Amino acid sequence: MRRPGGLVEELKRRKVVRVAVVYAATGFVVLQAADIMLPRLGVPDWAMSLVVVLTVLGFPIALVLAWALEVTPDGIRRTEAAVSAESEAESSAPPLVGKRTLLASSLLVAVGIGLGAGWFLRPGSVAEGPGPATTAELIPGTPQEQQQSIAVLPFQNLSADPEQEFFADGITEDILTRLAGVRGLRVISRTSVMRYKGSELSLPEIAAALDVSHVLEGSVRLAAGRVRITGQLIRAADDAHLWAESFDRDLADIFAVQTEIAGRIVEELEVQLSERDRRVLEHRGTENAVAYEHYLKGRAALNESPSTEEEVVGLYDEAERQFRTALSEDSTFAGAWAGLARVSTASLTLLDPEEAEAVLETAADAARRAIRWAPDLAIGHVQLGRTYQARGLAEAALEQFRLAAELEPDSPETLGALAQIANRQGRLVESVRLLERAVVLEPGDAPLHDILAGTYARLGELDRARAAYREGWERITPHEGRLSCMLASVALQASDLEATREHRDRLLQLEPDSPFAASCALFIALTLREPAEARRLVALQQHYLESRTPALVARAVRVDDAARTEALLEAAERDFQEALPRHWGSDLEYDLGVIRALRGEPGAALAHLERAVDLGWRYHRGLAMDTAWDDVRDDPRFQGLEARIEADLTRMRAELAASRAPR
Repeated sequence: MRRPGGLVEELKRRKVVRVAVVYAATGFVVLQAADIMLPRLGVPDWAMSLVVVLTVLGFPIALVLAWALEVTPDGIRRTEAAVSAESEAESSAPPLVGKRTLLASSLLVAVGIGLGAGWFLRPGSVAEGPGPATTAELIPGTPQEQQQSIAVLPFQNLSADPEQEFFADGITEDILTRLAGVRGLRVISRTSVMRYKGSELSLPEIAAALDVSHVLEGSVRLAAGRVRITGQLIRAADDAHLWAESFDRDLADIFAVQTEIAGRIVEELEVQLSERDRRVLEHRGTENAVAYEHYLKGRAALNESPSTEEEVVGLYDEAERQFRTALSEDSTFAGAWAGLARVSTASLTLLDPEEAEAVLETAADAARRAIRWAPDLAIGHVQLGRTYQARGLAEAALEQFRLAAELEPDSPETLGALAQIANRQGRLVESVRLLERAVVLEPGDAPLHDILAGTYARLGELDRARAAYREGWERITPHEGRLSCMLASVALQASDLEATREHRDRLLQLEPDSPFAASCALFIALTLREPAEARRLVALQQHYLESRTPALVARAVRVDDAARTEALLEAAERDFQEALPRHWGSDLEYDLGVIRALRGEPGAALAHLERAVDLGWRYHRGLAMDTAWDDVRDDPRFQGLEARIEADLTRMRAELAASRAPR
């Protein structure tokens, strides 16, 4: 007969409870020791997570073994055999494979795996990875929720040679980049802080404009291989100087100085650092002073603002030359490899397809080398993602941008790249959130506000679109012509035809000979069904419009010239499918659908449009405004797609509104 007490007594008799207590105590000691020793041994951050997982998963295994086996003077034996040797009266203990045993063991294993997985997949652990549909979980919190924030203002060049300005700007950007890699610290990005170079505003005024709690300012003097850097950290609320120091070093020690300055700031702001944060702060791009100087010159060339295509080509050539010279001095310089990848990808639009392919391969190779030599930094992943994006490989690009976001969640460049892909895939709410976060980190970047405004417009948030366009092209970088174009497009979406014409006329008045103005006005004329005005604009800038927007010109001339229309459509189709950067996803399918519609192939056009909508093409009143679809507006398939798009946009606007509602 079985002894009274059931399963509880049996657990005690088989010493399962004792094993559980001993295992828990031993596991606690192991975890404490690992927490102390692993960081000192320099192993990766995920090693601690792995120790925890193995410890937790070992717990149910130990309990099952305790139930099944027993240590005896004759060695390790199955528990049943040990029990029968003691007393036949107690030989009726539940067998190892009995129903109750299987249930208890299964529960223990399930609980252990669940706990281990829960720990292993917690934010920041090695197994953490983005899901296929959203990147929001990669970006913990929002910049506004972080307590500390800082703007690194452009360091003043005190060198005797004014040509050393690039060096002072480079020091500023490198310190800024180090701080931006620290989680829990919001750092305003380069474009925004550079606007205050030489500004007469007070530091509290600049801090208020950038919405930061602290400001770092300083100066750089370079002479005879020596560099003197001064820095001071100021609290914006009361203009208090929290820290100030000067550093006189050999130029070869420049990275040590940058590390020391960044470290002092982090200490003053009392930011908690992970091991990865410390590695970022201590990262030395190169020990070679000559390589570093050429790298800074290359980066300075890319940061210029050219006004003509010839200037663009000249600056790209100069940047590439400087980066290659830096790499000839130090082939392990990750920053220079990333710079080479950046300039190579940026130059694609200036090249023919055959040359572009080779340049893009060079960019991808350079980006991989940047990752190899600086695995803790995001720059290599961002540039590799750009090369995939240029080839139209959206998922491969998305993987690289997500890896970059894991390393540096507060990089406006990474946030913008993720938003761009989300936009193409129809995840407009996610795109808006990523871009809204990016403009908090880069409040002085007009093109970034322009991208946000365009996303608002696609979603149908027209008031927000107008406000974002005005922020970018009226307050940050005044450009009345571009603003007039953007406001005209929003007025079109709102069916405000009078305002549309007013903005269009203002644009043409401001820039009567501008190719950009002609292109914008042509789109408006076509949407307003003004064929004579459309033909006039094409004649005004024929070469530019036919080479840059052949499908748009085809809309204007298709009634009068069938042969010319077909030639334009063939050129557009070739560009969409062959040119680099390559069209991809929903936008590609939409554009191919437009070409088929303009050729008078409604069935093929609608098939492309259906694929575009399935892939995420969403644009508030986009179909209504595009004259290419005039011939199929009464088709039930077209009307169904139009209704589907607007229903999705309505749902997304409601989702966005709900997330903004006060709680």
